[in-house]
Amino acid sequence: LDATGPLELVLASQTDGRIIARSFTPLVGEHLAAKFSSPLPNDRRYLIGVLNRATWDEQVTYRVAVGFNERPPLPPDMPWPPGLSVDELTPPERTAAATVEITIGDCSGGSGVCVTPDGLVLSCRHCLKLDRGFGGLQQEGIIVAFPQELEAPPIQAYYAKVLAESVERDLVLLAPLRDVFGDPLPKDVRLPWLPLGDSSKLRLGQPLWVAGYPQVGSECTRTAVILSRGIVAGLERRQGGPAWIKTDAWVAPGHSGGPIVDAQGRLVGIAAATLGGTESLGLGIPVGRLPPKWLERIA
Repeated sequence: LDATGPLELVLASQTDGRIIARSFTPLVGEHLAAKFSSPLPNDRRYLIGVLNRATWDEQVTYRVAVGFNERPPLPPDMPWPPGLSVDELTPPERTAAATVEITIGDCSGGSGVCVTPDGLVLSCRHCLKLDRGFGGLQQEGIIVAFPQELEAPPIQAYYAKVLAESVERDLVLLAPLRDVFGDPLPKDVRLPWLPLGDSSKLRLGQPLWVAGYPQVGSECTRTAVILSRGIVAGLERRQGGPAWIKTDAWVAPGHSGGPIVDAQGRLVGIAAATLGGTESLGLGIPVGRLPPKWLERIA
């Protein structure tokens, strides 16, 4: 299933309506597989049902591909693996291209930023908390979506796992394992990524960009990446280094884990929270707070 929103696939018997298989995940590229015993029954007609999980959405467009004895080939207009080439992009466009959408099992999540060509992703740890923090932290099966074009929602491309986490810093480092169809990542994969900057050199009034996938409309509504511009509105330093970046660039729920970059397109922080009930200021975690072993792995 290639859809613009999360749908459910159901395979049912046309004779008695019995459900043979169903697939129910947050994926917009939903898929299922069903095995039949031999010999096949005389009545071999089956129904494929496509169900919208969010009844308040006005419209979801989709395509269904079916294969027998083999997986259906991907549509020719759906290039794989997705990801924009960063060679001819401006710094703001490259920032947007490297900003990923993260979805976990209960349809929550947030944003993230790819920091290596092979797909390592930085995000906030709280984005992976299941059931609003009462169900633990999702460690594997984390859906990572990259934009194929900057004017459309990103394509849910990979399953990732937690490579490292820091409770104190509210950060996670994710590593992609396989694509959403179950295939391993190609060894020569090159995804849009951002180089790390030096957050210790940030100055008040310096321009910044923030990117992410804020929650717009219903919880299942998906949007293209959103980029906002602001300045370094404030800095908090502890033990000789910056502890928080404050910015007047727009930061909202869903932005958590997204990149904060300088004018040259270098990653200087990770959006993490808002200051005050009116969301007048966004808070970011400086990249200078990344654990040394993470920095070695990214380098």
